[in-house]
Amino acid sequence: MYNIKIIRKGRRLTFMAILFIATIPFVGCKQTNKNEELTQISTRIKWFTYASYIGTYVAKDWGYFEKEGLDVTIYEGGPQVDATKLVAAGNNDFGICGGDQLIVARSKGLPVVAIAALMQESPAGFMVLDTSDITSMEDFPGHKIRIIPGHNTEIEYRAVMKKLGINTEESMDEMVNFTELQLLLNGDIDIEPIYLNNQPSKARDLGVEFRTFTPTDYGVRSYGNVYFTTEKMIEEKPEVVQSFLNAIIKGWSQAFETPEAAVDSLITHSEVLKKSVELDKLENTRPLMFRVDGRTGFMEKERWEDIYSDLLETNVIKDSVNISKLFDNRFIQNIYKQAQIEVEH
Repeated sequence: MYNIKIIRKGRRLTFMAILFIATIPFVGCKQTNKNEELTQISTRIKWFTYASYIGTYVAKDWGYFEKEGLDVTIYEGGPQVDATKLVAAGNNDFGICGGDQLIVARSKGLPVVAIAALMQESPAGFMVLDTSDITSMEDFPGHKIRIIPGHNTEIEYRAVMKKLGINTEESMDEMVNFTELQLLLNGDIDIEPIYLNNQPSKARDLGVEFRTFTPTDYGVRSYGNVYFTTEKMIEEKPEVVQSFLNAIIKGWSQAFETPEAAVDSLITHSEVLKKSVELDKLENTRPLMFRVDGRTGFMEKERWEDIYSDLLETNVIKDSVNISKLFDNRFIQNIYKQAQIEVEH
C-alpha cells in the first residue's frame, strides 16, 4: 500500500467549518398538504453522482423539496453533458456548472442566470503521479494531458497556460478522452484533469501517491458549482426559484450537520459509490464553500467581473457579456435576510 503525498503550490487550504444556518424558516417555505399537487421540475447536476452534489440529493431524499411544494427529478451530468445548453433549451429547469462555464454560455447567447455559487473556489485542478518530474503548472509543456472539451478544467487550463505565456499548440500533447484516472495510472498520460474534491479521494482509496495543482494558485479563480436557471424561469416563476434554492441550502446545511446520514442517503443513488470515499470527498468540499460571513451561495459582482476579465484576457471568450444579467442574488439574499430577522427577534 502506498503512502499519499499531496503537494499544492502556493497557499494551503484549511478545513474550516462552514457557517450554515440549519434551523431558520426559509423564505416562502410551504408546509405542503399531502393532497396538494406538487410543482414538477427537474435539475441537472454537473457530473456523475457523488458528494459534490449531496445537498441536492438530501433536499430530495429528506423531503425539503416536497415541503417547498416541489417534485424534483435529478438528472446526472458527465464529461459530454453541457448543463447550460440543456437548461437553456428547456430540457431541465435548473442546473449546476462552473462560473467560467456560465460566462462562456452567456457569451454564446444562452439566457442562463446564476442564482447561487455554492463553491466560492473552483474545484478544478490537475493531478500527476508522485514519480512525475512535473512540480508546477509551468512544467506542463512537453507532457501529455487529458482534455475534456468545454469542461471547466479545460477552460482554466487554457487560461493558466495563456497567463504563463505557454503556447499549448506547440508545447502540449493533448488527448481528448473521457476515461477517468485510468490513463494516468497506466502511464498513457502525464496530467489528469480533476476536481480537488473528487479524484484525490479515489486515489487515496487506491493507495496511489500523487501531486495536485490548481489554477487558483495561478490567479485563475472561478466560482464552482453554480446553481443556475433561465431568465424566463426567473421572470415567470420567481416563487419556484426561491423554493428550489430554499431546499438546496437546507439540504447542504443538513449534509454538513449530519454527514454520515447524508452520505448513507447519497450512496443509494449509485452502485459505484463507497461511503468512506464519499465522506472524504464531502470533507474536501468544505473549504471550497467557506465564506467568512457565513452566507453560503452568495455572489459578488466584482468576483464575476474578475472571472470575466480573465476569460477575455486569455482569449477563452471573445464576445462581451453583461455581468449584471449574468447573476441574480435576490433569492440567496432573501434566505439570509429572513435569517437575520429571526435572529434579531
